[in-house]
Amino acid sequence: MNKDEVAREVFVALGGHENVLSNTVCMTRLRITLNDPQSVDYETLGEIQGVLGTATRGKNGLEVVFGPRVIDGIYHSFIKLTGISGGVEDLFPMSRQDTNMRVHIRTNRQRTADLSAARRSEPLIDESEIDVLQSIFNDREEGQARNEPELKRLAVINGPNINLLGLDPTKVESERDDYPGLLELCKQAAEEAGFSRCSCYQSNHEGDLVDMIQDCLDTYEAIVINPGAYEDSKALSEALRAVLIPAVDVHRHKLTQVGEVGKACLKVISGLGSEGYRVAISTLTNQLA
Repeated sequence: MNKDEVAREVFVALGGHENVLSNTVCMTRLRITLNDPQSVDYETLGEIQGVLGTATRGKNGLEVVFGPRVIDGIYHSFIKLTGISGGVEDLFPMSRQDTNMRVHIRTNRQRTADLSAARRSEPLIDESEIDVLQSIFNDREEGQARNEPELKRLAVINGPNINLLGLDPTKVESERDDYPGLLELCKQAAEEAGFSRCSCYQSNHEGDLVDMIQDCLDTYEAIVINPGAYEDSKALSEALRAVLIPAVDVHRHKLTQVGEVGKACLKVISGLGSEGYRVAISTLTNQLA
């Protein structure tokens, strides 16, 4: 499937000309303002090759997430279909409140199948971009969630290469932690700690991580972040300080020195492997109590 075909499938899933009011683009996301968000076929949209996830913004905003290497080509194909040229005034046509990430969990077996399918056709994304977005779960059916009081919401943000966890060939299977297992651990720990929602995000790109931290504003009450090699990122640390959301910096391996991200967080937890996430979630629960 080429970029023109992907753009056309996205356009149809969004509801076509009658539903798309404006469109623009950022580093990884096609940003759309919709006439009627209920008309979007989210199931079909999530199955389109190259689509890594979606995020709703306010009442009429939607972002369709792609890898950074393909978004520009898809966007240009998309505006040919809509006949609408995105302008500066359209960059943030929707509110930052009520953000809802729709993302996908893929097991290692599913990831292998995706890669094989991509190689058989014209690939839109390479191996480093497949599964840029990950999620643990939606804790309740959407209808049920609307009728329940909103409690504490947790965002777990993982930096570069965390999605490759469990692929180390030097370890026997019983000694490996894998990424889906890490997500399930966070899900369980968040539920036990009383969080009503736990959303996981992973990217290999610093700007994406900054975007996610900013997206937590007015949406999440706590952040667990593993910045990986971006521990000394001033951009991430400035974003964490700006949103004023309690955050814990966690690393699977022992840190020899706390970096800029750690200094912007309540606490740094390192050297505990995946269990460090559980400790971080518990720390945040105590902070919010």
